[in-house]
Amino acid sequence: MGAKGGYIGLQKAKLALLDSNNKVITSGGLNDSGDGIYTVTVSEDLGANAASLTGLAGSTTSVYGNNTRVKMSVGKAQPSIALTVNAFNYETLNKILGRKDLGNGKFNFEGDPVNLAMAVYSNTDDGGDIIFGFYKGIMTPGDLSLATDQDTENRVTDALTYTPLGNEDGDYGLIAWSDADGYEETDVLDSIFPQASSDTTTTTTVATSTTTTSTTTVA
Repeated sequence: MGAKGGYIGLQKAKLALLDSNNKVITSGGLNDSGDGIYTVTVSEDLGANAASLTGLAGSTTSVYGNNTRVKMSVGKAQPSIALTVNAFNYETLNKILGRKDLGNGKFNFEGDPVNLAMAVYSNTDDGGDIIFGFYKGIMTPGDLSLATDQDTENRVTDALTYTPLGNEDGDYGLIAWSDADGYEETDVLDSIFPQASSDTTTTTTVATSTTTTSTTTVA
């Protein structure tokens, strides 16, 4: 049996567009046939190649008094994720970059950043899941250096940078381990990718029966 720790591999990445209320967009989003959450897959994107997570902890500054260090001042975290996908589906890629669809396969270069939630999966030594979830952020593209094929293909991956934004509580996201007691993946995903609530109003119509009484007068 392995250890309940470590970070082994990059299992998958999930993304979803958010509306103005920070809820997942299910119609006109990244996955209209489901819950709006798009999973980077081998069949659609040749899989995720790397996810470099930096700035997960705030910087520290020494506070001195009486000629000695008396306290450490800890700043806010500034997380950033460098995500590499081997061959991102171009339709999904343009959506997460906020590029305007000009029709007939054309998209503008610059784009208008859109709010995204993202989850990145790794594994512990014993095979358990580790989920790094980020509530909201924007995705920006990296540079592309195209070169001629030679004896082998010269492949260029989609190198993207995801910059998380803080929520109302100043939090950027969460980390979850599946080995923990009571762990439920759906609960973790609900926190990262909140769905808009649907209120259903049922109207009941009550039929009114009218009885007409006929009176006969005998002469």
